[in-house]
Amino acid sequence: MQARLAKGRIFCSCLGSIRSKTVYCIENMKSRTTLKYLAPILLGAALACQAADKSDKAAAKPKPYTLKTCPVSDEKLGDMGDPYVFTHEGREIKLCCKGCLKDFNKDSAKFVKKIEKAEKAAK
Repeated sequence: MQARLAKGRIFCSCLGSIRSKTVYCIENMKSRTTLKYLAPILLGAALACQAADKSDKAAAKPKPYTLKTCPVSDEKLGDMGDPYVFTHEGREIKLCCKGCLKDFNKDSAKFVKKIEKAEKAAK
């Protein structure tokens, strides 16, 4: 079984193999006994994939946001209420408000560089 991260979602490559084998078995099924043995195998494989997904998600915690200001507006976090927190490319981002998200999404690379530069300067 092989699992990999694809655009923020876990993809388990064994599912494609299971799907093709299932279709083959059903199309070529001569009796119901094949289905009787196939169902537990498919259930076990699905449960194994689900367990792999959960362990991968738990292991992939985002890098925490350590700054005290919004990278978009340079406002102090918390001055406008609770900060808007989200994950971007494996990194936690905190903005002073949800309104800054639109500007962040326009040029996220610029703001990520700004965050990295500020983090280095803080060390």
